[in-house]
Amino acid sequence: MAIPLTLRPATLEDADFVRSLLPRFVEFGLPSGRDPGAFLERIERALLSNLEQEDAFSAFWIAEQGGEPLGFLRVERQVEADQDAPMAYISDVAVSESAQGRGVGRALMAAAEAWGRENGCAQVALKVFATNTHARAFYASLGYAEDHLELVKPLG
Repeated sequence: MAIPLTLRPATLEDADFVRSLLPRFVEFGLPSGRDPGAFLERIERALLSNLEQEDAFSAFWIAEQGGEPLGFLRVERQVEADQDAPMAYISDVAVSESAQGRGVGRALMAAAEAWGRENGCAQVALKVFATNTHARAFYASLGYAEDHLELVKPLG
């Protein structure tokens, strides 16, 4: 009998696990001009500070199986000026390499969508680097589509 996958709220005790998945955010390559080290430091600061916060407008989950953490996702309720209703914004999601293809990412994304519905959100959104073709294909398989493009020009 297979051990079920469970999602639970992230805690400070998950800091090392969250840190262990940070390299997954840059393994596909970043757009030119981005320093991977500085990028990872910013992500680490943001994620670890969110482990210490609890509020009604966000959720941070750890996916685990048999007590082994396999992935995480953070979602927050946001209101954009050009939207009629709040949206559930997935700020970060990562799955360990060993857990890829086992439904962990799908379970985390489904939980974020359910959380959005429960919290009065009309849609769910996320950002993904154009160079991350693997993640883009995964999101497309879940029904996500491009809504707008963000154009960037370095000034340095």
